[in-house]
Amino acid sequence: MTAPRAVTAVATAPETPPQIWHALALTFAIWLLLHGVGLNEYAMFGKITADLTHISVEPSMQFLYSSPFMFALGAMLRPIGQSLSFVVTYGCGLVLMCLMFWRWLQRAHPAQPAALLLFMLWSPLLIVTLHWAGKGDPWLLAFYMLHRSSKHKALQSLWCLLMVLCHREMGSLLVVIECICTRQIRWAALPGLALGHALIWLYHHRVLDAMPVGRIGFLGADWLSIPQHNAANVFGFLALSLGCYWVYLAAFARPNWREVATLLICFAAALFTLDYTRVFTILALPVILLTLPRGLPKALQWLQKRYALPMACGLCLLSMQMVNSELSFSKLPENIDQIHKVVGHRISP
Repeated sequence: MTAPRAVTAVATAPETPPQIWHALALTFAIWLLLHGVGLNEYAMFGKITADLTHISVEPSMQFLYSSPFMFALGAMLRPIGQSLSFVVTYGCGLVLMCLMFWRWLQRAHPAQPAALLLFMLWSPLLIVTLHWAGKGDPWLLAFYMLHRSSKHKALQSLWCLLMVLCHREMGSLLVVIECICTRQIRWAALPGLALGHALIWLYHHRVLDAMPVGRIGFLGADWLSIPQHNAANVFGFLALSLGCYWVYLAAFARPNWREVATLLICFAAALFTLDYTRVFTILALPVILLTLPRGLPKALQWLQKRYALPMACGLCLLSMQMVNSELSFSKLPENIDQIHKVVGHRISP
């Protein structure tokens, strides 16, 4: 008679404590009260979507409207009205982006997706997506998440095409940065990138009323002025690129040399932009997605300490960004001023 075998217990990761969910919900509500939501180019969105076959934009400012995806989508929804089409166009992108992030969080750590989300919000992702409402950034990030998770070459090419239509420069750089981080060249992305750039060219030269002036033309003769102003603000140059997520990198994740090189590429690209933090955070997303799961075991050990959870939520609330070489914290004063103007205009005789 053989002796019974000892049963080895299989260690399982602990489930997400309910207090993390409660803390996340409360943190997001407080964040909205502190920071608000910013609307960008609502009037121009209505003007462009009214007649997508003939767009008249000041040539020197055409680079602000050089990405046709949001306008094409808004034009299709134009029958429901300008305001509603604006909300639906941006809101659907935001919902798709959140769904794709949540799917990734569940796959990266099925037992602790809420903890991963908590530390992800140490980055400026919230302020980047909600302070630039009207831009195609949520669609760009959603298509990027679809691209990196897709196994089919045709779909990889399609997602790259849509990324370029959302933002030509950032969409193309995201594909390059993804290849650097994963050490894998996705040749299937090339047809989508090429077709996307061709469609952008047609949009610029056949749809826009005047010959476009690119970003280099916008900078003019003194093209070094923007990077000089960005670099002059040392605090903004370093701290406001990834915000409090730098703490996560330093304390828990410890980026490797390839990730550091990728961040340097993001620095170089963002230096030449007025919306510095927005560009840096979007381009650095591949590094965030690689380092988040790696640093989570240490982060969870820290989170068990007595005051760690309130401190972690507090770091989520410290959302700041650098725009036009200046610190930007909240959209609420700007929004309140706009409301006062609208109300004053309506009640004036």
